[in-house]
Amino acid sequence: MHFSKPPQGKPGSQLQASRHFLRPLALLGLASIGSAQVAEFQLPAPQEADFIFRGTLPLPTPGNIGLDNRLQLRVVGTTQTFPAQVEVVSRYAGDGSSGQTGGPDVIELLADVSVPSGTVPGSSLALEVVVSNHTPSSFQATTDVAALTSGPCIVRATDVFGNVYTADIFEDFQVPLAPELQVLRSGEVAHQVRTHSWLLPDPNDPTWEENARGTMPHLFGVHAYVTQYAGEDFISVDLRIHNGADGLDPTTTDDDSVGDVFFDSIELLVDGDWTLIQAFDDPFFNPTPTASGTENVWSLVRPLGQVSGNSGLHFMTNQGQFVRRLCLAYTGEGAGTVALDRAESCLTESWLGFNRPGPGTQNSYLSWWNPATSRYFAQNDRLPHPSSFLASDLVAMANGINNDFTSDSSSLATGLGASGGGPSTNLLTNAMGWAHPAGVSHGLNPGGNGINFWEGIRTAILADQTGYRMQQIDHRTTTCREPLATYNADGTPATAEQLEVQGTYLYMPIVMSVNYTPYFDQYTTSDPFGFLGANAGDSQRNAANLLGLEPSYGLGGTALDKDDLDGFDPHAMSHTSRNTRSQKALVWLGNDAMAKDDLFLQAELARILYSPLPTNDADPFSAGAQYSSIGMLSPMRYVNQHPGWGAKVGRSQGWLMDTVAAAYALGSDAQRGPYRSWTQSITALLKDAQNPVTGNIMASKGPVASDIPGHRGVQAISEAILGNGLVSVLESVYRGSDATRVTDVENLLKGSTAGVIHPTVWNSNGTGDGPGPSSWAATGPIDYDLAPYNFTNNLPFPYYGTDSMSPAGGGAPIYGTHTSANTLVNQSWCMLGIGHRLWSQSTYIDHAEEMAGGTQAALKAALRSTSSGDLENRVSIFVEAEDLGILP
Repeated sequence: MHFSKPPQGKPGSQLQASRHFLRPLALLGLASIGSAQVAEFQLPAPQEADFIFRGTLPLPTPGNIGLDNRLQLRVVGTTQTFPAQVEVVSRYAGDGSSGQTGGPDVIELLADVSVPSGTVPGSSLALEVVVSNHTPSSFQATTDVAALTSGPCIVRATDVFGNVYTADIFEDFQVPLAPELQVLRSGEVAHQVRTHSWLLPDPNDPTWEENARGTMPHLFGVHAYVTQYAGEDFISVDLRIHNGADGLDPTTTDDDSVGDVFFDSIELLVDGDWTLIQAFDDPFFNPTPTASGTENVWSLVRPLGQVSGNSGLHFMTNQGQFVRRLCLAYTGEGAGTVALDRAESCLTESWLGFNRPGPGTQNSYLSWWNPATSRYFAQNDRLPHPSSFLASDLVAMANGINNDFTSDSSSLATGLGASGGGPSTNLLTNAMGWAHPAGVSHGLNPGGNGINFWEGIRTAILADQTGYRMQQIDHRTTTCREPLATYNADGTPATAEQLEVQGTYLYMPIVMSVNYTPYFDQYTTSDPFGFLGANAGDSQRNAANLLGLEPSYGLGGTALDKDDLDGFDPHAMSHTSRNTRSQKALVWLGNDAMAKDDLFLQAELARILYSPLPTNDADPFSAGAQYSSIGMLSPMRYVNQHPGWGAKVGRSQGWLMDTVAAAYALGSDAQRGPYRSWTQSITALLKDAQNPVTGNIMASKGPVASDIPGHRGVQAISEAILGNGLVSVLESVYRGSDATRVTDVENLLKGSTAGVIHPTVWNSNGTGDGPGPSSWAATGPIDYDLAPYNFTNNLPFPYYGTDSMSPAGGGAPIYGTHTSANTLVNQSWCMLGIGHRLWSQSTYIDHAEEMAGGTQAALKAALRSTSSGDLENRVSIFVEAEDLGILP
């Protein structure tokens, strides 16, 4: 498809686009910089005289700094330098094929930094970054930490019959080349590993007998992210506890699904003089241990009776999961509270810094604001510059973050949902034992809250550690409402390739729902995960029911049935952002290993759900092929018959592309190959589907009968979310590694953005929110086998109305009604920014002004809006306005 004539702006307008997608990145060769300052970080000065600083930093291309070279930090106002450990967060495109391996584009720096004398705790502390090679030393743990990690650290739980299950999360430390142990950080400042264990029946339990009393092959799986710090007598231990055994390994029962389970408590047992603290208080965590011989025993999840007076058991559904952020500090004789205090500072992110744009508005440093290093999220856009906001805007941002954090951390600590809820908080329910789920239970919950292209922007602009901790709360409370865990015996997520079967044709005999969960219908007969036959927990469920031990989760007199927790659906693929947004923010701002793994899991689920394969051994395009109605093969078959007519794609496919592109940016070459192959399939589909006249990619029936009665068409927000996903794939997967596909995706975006502002799509007399793209626009008859409307100057696009209003009759289009800025208009702002970059035409800015209220002043005010979701969906148009001098 080729668009030869770009859309035009107002007559006489001289505005020109910055051509972000087309401009070459400046080559800032690090080797040539010498000892000059290349970056700056900012954070509130911590209480400690020295601390383990960490922060993430984007790099220009080529970003292939060898890890035998090290950047060094220098504190402003001193001459002392502090060698920095460098870890790779994400990489430029390239998966090793044809010799193309992407170099680092975002790195993490860690350094043991001394605070200048006289610095007031809490005052702004700036850290310079200079390039200066040094020979790194090997990591050395303290004697106490080395002794701790060479012994056991036991996670223990008890089921409904009193069977005890245990896992030693430190066991893999003592096993050379243990497959479950992955080194995630390794340097002179910090050493982090991930382990995975299964809670197996405890042979030391005096009442345990093989297969007796409903004993299961295992209880939970545990991912442990253990970080040691040089010279520190504490370690951080992040845990993911899950019920997501995927059953794909026939050689072991460790990964067999056990269905829903009931348990009394989850405990952590540590030998010696150590104190356990966690990042966020909750009523089910007991900070005071009990002694058991030489061990201290902490309850990560206390029995219900200790909290609510109820004698019931906790409940976790199949594929359920939750996360905890913890530290163990040495508090033995003579140790005092030094290690404990430092552990708390580390746990509360008091040592986390944020890169800054440079003096004034020059963007001279490596940062999220420098056009040469704009590598934030998969879209790789610049962030809105702090100087583009009024002082009152920045205050409002900070107050909003603080208010949200105060509300939600208090809700976690007390176990009660925020009073009245509201758009600033996700915690609308009471705690349900180990879970305090975010939002409402329905996975298809309508509305725009949390449907954000970007996240963490305010945190980056303000250099706000509280904002980062708010993302951790969102990650915690979203994870426990997402029964998505699907893990192999070694703790790695199940992949699409594991489920594929090679027959005459490659096929995948499984279907997943819009909530990413497997289900079984007429197209599938196999049960590769073993979820359908997960009967191991039946005796547990029957006993809990018979003994009256099903949980009430009653707090403060409010009784809840287990079905309340059981009723929380994973967010549907059309709302995937509600799950992944905090994961991405934690990774790009803090290189959070647990959140990174969550994105890998989500990407694998996306590829399984939206597979291009049939579910049976048949030619995918033959009459005998069976396939999921919501999988990729369904629109592929349609487009194969009707190229250029659009396809049943939209929000869901946009978020799937965004998720896979983010995982690609973070992934190894081995992971990138399958991710790239999947993106090639979906972008080829969209290229063939795009209408060459109107530019629309989407052509679907509205979910509500009144949306576009009698027609199929395009929804403005869905086309925008689709566009955002395409930008993520373009910038993170193809840019710099596949010129042909760069051109293909840019042409897709050119057509789609041109369609948004087509005179007959754009509603200049809109109701509700005012002017903007029509919420729905018809592109063809309701019968998908009939050709799209032949849009000409005499028959405007879109035309739709009731069935009695035939498009052949001509007349003015009837536009959809705008009902909410956050649901119908907000995401469309990005399309105006993308269109302006690609077309270099002022008309996109003109339309943004019209949507904002008709003036440049109104546009400036709209872009500076601190309302929830506004800034997070307007980055593309915001930075275009900056380049054009509209802002600040």
